[in-house]
Amino acid sequence: MKLLIASLRIILAIVSLVGLGLSLRLTIIHGDSVVNFFSYFTTIGTTFACLMLLYGAIKLIRSQRFRRRDDLLRAMALCYMLLISGVYFFLLRNTPLGNDAPWVNVVHHYVLPLALLADWVVQPPSRKITARSTWLILAIPLAYLVYSLVRGAITGFYPYSFFNPAEQGGYAGVVMYCVAMLAGFLLLSFGVRWLGNVVAMRRQDARLSA
Repeated sequence: MKLLIASLRIILAIVSLVGLGLSLRLTIIHGDSVVNFFSYFTTIGTTFACLMLLYGAIKLIRSQRFRRRDDLLRAMALCYMLLISGVYFFLLRNTPLGNDAPWVNVVHHYVLPLALLADWVVQPPSRKITARSTWLILAIPLAYLVYSLVRGAITGFYPYSFFNPAEQGGYAGVVMYCVAMLAGFLLLSFGVRWLGNVVAMRRQDARLSA
């Protein structure tokens, strides 16, 4: 079972990274900005998620348990991919794909988030994730938000239309989008924490009663 899960993690990570590589290649071929490519949260979150999948596969192959920090990083990867999937589904699914091939879009916005969610349930956190540590998950999205708005104001490039004040009737519209997404992401983070802790506790109770 461990070998199967490790293999699936490696395969999914490789397929997702290949998709990113193809998109980057097309970006370069078309003469688009590489910096802009890496300024999309989809690129950042997907890369981080793939690295965590590969790390998790190595831990399984070596029969090593996840530490508390590892579980928090896994929760971060899951939350970021669920955020990416949710934002895409509700706000961006009718927008042009840009340099992404259709299958890359499906893998990054649907397959990878669902696979990480299943992985979180199959191998829940080994220790309880505290509410305090859950707030740390918000750090990267906050930093990304500041980066996108500041860089956009300087260069005129905004990775997503809801960051662009020219498309949202000014910064008031941007702020409304950002506050709503951050609030939703915070609820999502605590939901992921709750799910992981509940599954872990039930697994522990099942082992004790066996």
